[in-house]
Amino acid sequence: MNCFTLEASFHGYITRERTTVEFKADMFSEMGKTTCEALLEYLTLVEEDDRQKEILRIQFRKKKKARDIAKACLRR
Repeated sequence: MNCFTLEASFHGYITRERTTVEFKADMFSEMGKTTCEALLEYLTLVEEDDRQKEILRIQFRKKKKARDIAKACLRR
């Protein structure tokens, strides 16, 4: 359903002024931390969406059961 790509150079990046800034270990650590936080937030949203869908399914089944009972009572 979803596809994610993370691309990074091991050397560094070029600024607008066309100077190269080399990556340092703390930059990679921060990138990893931020990536993990983003994935956690994404998974939390997916789980909440699944919970909401299950609630809607339960509500639909309850309404259907109530309609079926009402129909059965009217037939008697």
